[in-house]
Amino acid sequence: MKKARTFSLPLAFILTVLVASSAFARVEGPEIVGRMVAASTGVSWQTNVEHEKIVLTVVAPDGRSFSKEFASGTAPSFRLQDLAGKLADGAYRYELRVVPRIPTDVKAQLMAAREANDDAAAQRIMSANGLDREVTQSGTLTVVNGWAAAHAHTKRCFELRLMLLKHEGPSAYVRGQPIFLYPADWLAKNAERAAQEEAHGLAHFQGADTLRRRIAALLAFDATPHLASIHVPTLISAARDDVLVPCSMSEQLAAAIPSATLHMAPWGAHAINVTEPDAFNAMLLEFLAS
Repeated sequence: MKKARTFSLPLAFILTVLVASSAFARVEGPEIVGRMVAASTGVSWQTNVEHEKIVLTVVAPDGRSFSKEFASGTAPSFRLQDLAGKLADGAYRYELRVVPRIPTDVKAQLMAAREANDDAAAQRIMSANGLDREVTQSGTLTVVNGWAAAHAHTKRCFELRLMLLKHEGPSAYVRGQPIFLYPADWLAKNAERAAQEEAHGLAHFQGADTLRRRIAALLAFDATPHLASIHVPTLISAARDDVLVPCSMSEQLAAAIPSATLHMAPWGAHAINVTEPDAFNAMLLEFLAS
């Protein structure tokens, strides 16, 4: 196992009070432990290292923390509701720490060295097997594509997706998802990536009952009464060709939040941070720097 370096991602939670959003992170270095996958109310990581378990820790700006161990074969994940209570504004930091899988013969060697009180031998065994170097991945999260309350068109989109789930099953649901997220031209040019995301989505499908509950909670969410009380600088990003959440919702959101900044891209659809990552990240970093 090679020594891994810890890296940080300079992002912050935006619109943290708007749970009906998408989470993502911009990667400045290699995703050593796992690739982040965004969902509507949280994130998960597709791990790419051998491990016994992975410990995920998320710390909110007010100091509250969430920590959970995920055994090998289970994708580490974090949902916004995992931090009980009101979500505070600011940056939410995460860390993935790998607990390595130790082969049986190596365990026996270590046990023998320790029973003999031979610390030097134990250290040599650990070093030779890469067990003396901590493997971690850390960064921060942001939330985009928020709305105060679900638009009628958004509700119709989710009703259709639930019908697919009910009558055709998870495969049809997952296969149809990119249509709501990406522009048609982009999707056609990135068919291989879409196929990989579809395979991952099916392999880690959360279950129909859980999905229905999440969608119901998302559509019932309404932050409208609280928008005027948000007085921190707020960035609202959207794309005019968003099929899932009409751009008018972001315009209304910006009008209702004091000191909000609206960035409206002409193209990119719902997942603009994926379809136009360089432009999106430049815009986001400019806002954070200001």
